[in-house]
Amino acid sequence: MFDNLRNEGEATPFYEEEAKFQAAAGTHESDRRPASRLFGMTPRQRFILAMLLLFATCSLGTMCMFITGRIGMP
Repeated sequence: MFDNLRNEGEATPFYEEEAKFQAAAGTHESDRRPASRLFGMTPRQRFILAMLLLFATCSLGTMCMFITGRIGMP
């Protein structure tokens, strides 16, 4: 049953021949819309990063104000 398994693995796979003739879906340049990427991120990723930066800045600022005594608990 497994006698020719090693020999079959060394041969080129059958899908390589098909890949030469068929283009993958969405890879044709006319099908693609221009990518809006900055630093390799999508707009959604940039928004999430900006929100995380905002939350980190607000929380660090609040902690710093508590430590220096500018605001305090009643």
